[in-house]
Amino acid sequence: MKDFFYYSMIRSKDENTTKARRLNGRVPLEELPNLMRAMGYYPTQQEVDNMKDEVKFSNFAETGQHVIDVDLNTFIKLFVNHRPVYGIGKNNIQDAFAALMNAADGRSPALNRDDLLRLLREEGEYMGQQEMEESLNLLVGDSNFKTALPQEIQADDFAENILGFEEVEEVEGEEGADEMGASAGFNGTNGAGQGGMSGGFGAMGVIPEEAH
Repeated sequence: MKDFFYYSMIRSKDENTTKARRLNGRVPLEELPNLMRAMGYYPTQQEVDNMKDEVKFSNFAETGQHVIDVDLNTFIKLFVNHRPVYGIGKNNIQDAFAALMNAADGRSPALNRDDLLRLLREEGEYMGQQEMEESLNLLVGDSNFKTALPQEIQADDFAENILGFEEVEEVEGEEGADEMGASAGFNGTNGAGQGGMSGGFGAMGVIPEEAH
């Protein structure tokens, strides 16, 4: 997190310059969305506006002035307070597709590409043609709707092939089994205890983030 914050400071001071930069430990509010996304939280435009307003008017009653940048501690507070407790999973994509298919008045298990693009433009937060092309290019390396998206799109295909979600249910099941083995091992003695400890360390191995 600290590395991302420092890079945002450099980015806000023109990252391509060879001149000496004077960093003050703060980043402008415009960098907040990029920082949040770098940390794995992808806020909507409304959520971005809410975060900016929260900071912008945080001292207005006392000073009568707007806050235009944040320090690292403020960013950490914003991230902790605004990010969802649980990340977006494939089940959320499936629910969203079900809602979109109802909006499209379709009974097919798949959503037509033209219907998806129309709904993205007309429903919820507006996405213009350029924004959709840029987003698609970042996701799959192709901004052409006809070549990047199939004619009929299913929720699972969209989650895996477009958004890049990975299947983790099997790994989670193995983790649960290992944890049960570890628990049984610590309650036992001798060989059983050693086996349980081995299973416990195996379970820790599937979550590399927690090892850091």
